[in-house]
Amino acid sequence: AQVAICRALTGYLGRGDGFSDRCPPAAAVVPVCGGGSVVFAPLLAKTPCWFWHSESDSAVPCSDTEALVAALEKLDAPVRFTKLTDEETPESPPYVAYMEHHNAWTPAYKVDSPMWAWLFAQSREEGA
Repeated sequence: AQVAICRALTGYLGRGDGFSDRCPPAAAVVPVCGGGSVVFAPLLAKTPCWFWHSESDSAVPCSDTEALVAALEKLDAPVRFTKLTDEETPESPPYVAYMEHHNAWTPAYKVDSPMWAWLFAQSREEGA
């Protein structure tokens, strides 16, 4: 199955929306600026994840994502993490200009991002 969840949303993983009963099992998850809680690590342990976050994000602390990535690594989960420096993080668009260093989605989703090749290489067996 080729269902992937890519979402740039403040606190998205903190609520567990990416792997709730309402969502089909995902072949991969690409949380951007999502933070998250380590309590969800066991739910994600078999799903390939590539996290993206800016180190100085003023909206969602990068430390939340770092903690979740560390918890997944302890579970030997297939996880990647791109931590962007302030210089690598473009200015936020006007509608979220008050969120400094929050625009990790532009580097993550740009046309030549390595994330796309990785994402489309992921699959999930039926019934898994």
